[in-house]
Amino acid sequence: MAARRRTIRGMPGEEKDRLVSRIREMAGSGNTMVEAAAQLEEEFPDYQISVDTVKNVGARAGNITFSGQRSRTTVRPATKAEIPELVVKEGRIHELEEELHLMRAKYHASLKQDTLGQRLVEAIVPNIAPLATAAPPLLETKVARKHSPQDVLSLLSCLHNGEVVRPASTMGIGRFDPAIAAARVQYYVDTVIDLAESHHRGENFRKLWLVDVGDNASGGIHDELKATNAFPLGEQLVRTAHLLAWATRDLAHHFAEVELIGVVGNHLRFERKPAFKDKAQNNGDWVIYHTVKALLADQKNVTVTIPEAPWATPNIQGHEFFFTHGDMIKMYFQFPWYDTARFVTQMAQLLVGRGHPYPRYWGFGQFHQVNMSQLSYGEWLFTGSAKGPDEYSIGKLRAGTPPAWLFAGVHPRRGVSFRYPVDMEFADPEEQTRYQAAAQEEFDQ
Repeated sequence: MAARRRTIRGMPGEEKDRLVSRIREMAGSGNTMVEAAAQLEEEFPDYQISVDTVKNVGARAGNITFSGQRSRTTVRPATKAEIPELVVKEGRIHELEEELHLMRAKYHASLKQDTLGQRLVEAIVPNIAPLATAAPPLLETKVARKHSPQDVLSLLSCLHNGEVVRPASTMGIGRFDPAIAAARVQYYVDTVIDLAESHHRGENFRKLWLVDVGDNASGGIHDELKATNAFPLGEQLVRTAHLLAWATRDLAHHFAEVELIGVVGNHLRFERKPAFKDKAQNNGDWVIYHTVKALLADQKNVTVTIPEAPWATPNIQGHEFFFTHGDMIKMYFQFPWYDTARFVTQMAQLLVGRGHPYPRYWGFGQFHQVNMSQLSYGEWLFTGSAKGPDEYSIGKLRAGTPPAWLFAGVHPRRGVSFRYPVDMEFADPEEQTRYQAAAQEEFDQ
């Protein structure tokens, strides 16, 4: 094995003077830098001498210049004796390039198939025991419906389970903790059931679309949230999955069919810096939805759909919907009017240009406000949060909308018909105790 060459930094002074003298001679003789470097490698076999070495030493020694630049330099043709060795080297270079290409492909494949979210799902889901089932409704015993069948839509976002907002820090304007989160989820579920069965008793509801657009737990990417979180990240994911599973099972007892669509948000991403590669899979919401799916495996009238992309485009009663969290939309003052309009227009162009239907309804979360706005075609539907006002919204934005999630009907002819912003401010942990009791039995024994 040949001895490793040293850099010229450790070259003795006399030898360095000889190197400079040789570079000056070669420059004066019309040699190119490539030719000079090749010759000097032979004359100084103990040192690494490249084209950059020749250029830099020449410049420091008095602006020694060469007639040929590197891009236009010529290389001495190989002799017949050198050709066999060069052919062997060229073959080896080709083999190494192929090996490098293969290793890069394997590396990128491992990144795609082995995100933290996917590893957690592979580790957790096989060990989950399904919940006991709830009997679905016996629709044939109900009074015959005269109206056209229609579906109902529950749009959830920003549960932020695990976060704590202390009333003392918000002048009593905001309050939130896991007990309040559980109470508000129960209040929303019970309100949806009451609205469907009492206030719209004459309607012919068949299917509930439970669309969750993410930020189900507090997460761990924001330092100020980590300071007050009630649970570490792993416990947040498990507790939140059970809370959503209990809520979905309760709804499945009152609707013939329930489809939960789970779209990821931004609070539960596993990297601080926002990323677009594997955005859905490398996210705690992804783990939560897969856990919910496993918990409800025996509930036959529930379907859990988890898109590979950070959005979903279901067709509900013949109308095209587009659901996403909304973290890619830029805030404008306290609501993103301008950028939402741009997002809808640009995304619709992308979809239609590639053969997808033009969405009529656009569902978002992220901004903790219920907002419905008419578009030239269809409308956008923003749902709120379960958290309500917190230290950031009050201190930074001087705003604090009440905790509210949207509930709406979807009619085959009229599209989105009735709609209710269900205000969860009235939820009381002393009254809505069903999910708290289940959590205590499951986790706090």
